[in-house]
Amino acid sequence: MWPWTGAKRCRLTYARENACEINRDVARRILSDETGEITEYSEAARLTRACVYSPADHERVMSGREPRGGPWDGAALKKMLVSEAALGYLMHLERPVIDDKGLPVRVAPGLWGRATRDALVEKLGPKVPRQKRAQSGTHLLSSVALCGVCGFRLYRSGLPVAMTCKSRAKGLSNCQPSPTIQVSILEESVTGWFLETFGDHAFMETVYDPGNGVEEALDEVLTARNRLRDDRAAGLYEDEDDAAWYRTRYSELTAEIKRLRAVPIRPAGMVTRPTGKTVASEWNAAPDDGARRQLLTTRANW
Repeated sequence: MWPWTGAKRCRLTYARENACEINRDVARRILSDETGEITEYSEAARLTRACVYSPADHERVMSGREPRGGPWDGAALKKMLVSEAALGYLMHLERPVIDDKGLPVRVAPGLWGRATRDALVEKLGPKVPRQKRAQSGTHLLSSVALCGVCGFRLYRSGLPVAMTCKSRAKGLSNCQPSPTIQVSILEESVTGWFLETFGDHAFMETVYDPGNGVEEALDEVLTARNRLRDDRAAGLYEDEDDAAWYRTRYSELTAEIKRLRAVPIRPAGMVTRPTGKTVASEWNAAPDDGARRQLLTTRANW
């Protein structure tokens, strides 16, 4: 059974390249985030809420079988993002297979280049101290609404649902009186203030620019040449035929290195640019309150 209503409406019919674009979009969102709100776990929850097929369900649909409606898994999503398989390489035991020229065997176009993959590895690596996991639900003010008396976060509770300060009950403060306000009233008030204050502002996007790829191409060829040197130092290519092949291959790699070093490098990095939209239009176009919460917390965009 699908974990959401309207399953037929949600059964997307996209080709394999659309699945690639989903992963590229996730990578862009994670790399451009500067708040810690967007992680592999929040993205997995977002994709599940949007009824996007999980990798297992996508594979089932592509082979003509019915999807099972399984959710996305944050840990599995991270593994896909940081794997060198995303570079289009043939993999064995989670490492690229190397050809007789010392270069990784490429069997498909990469989702992105090595610079982007390295940035994802760094962004999704362990944090010290470990950061709190980003909110993945759809409540607008989860971990955002704070008590005006003591400054600790407000929690949802009761019927009708209210936001309440529980810091005194938790022994965190001597908050008196501990405020309580209905969620609907608080959300309406915050929405009105936010749109009135920032709605007309130009909406900016901060994106990751992978550069022109010269650095990663140069690194790949340098690695191949160094591997060739190490093999020669280990006693390989000593007979005449092998030595001739070694000299030819070494000369080819050296020429390629010289060519790449002559190309101007546009390094990878973050770029902020206008989108032609306003904060209000992005707010109104957001698919759910989880996405609107990200607008509330991503101040760099407005």
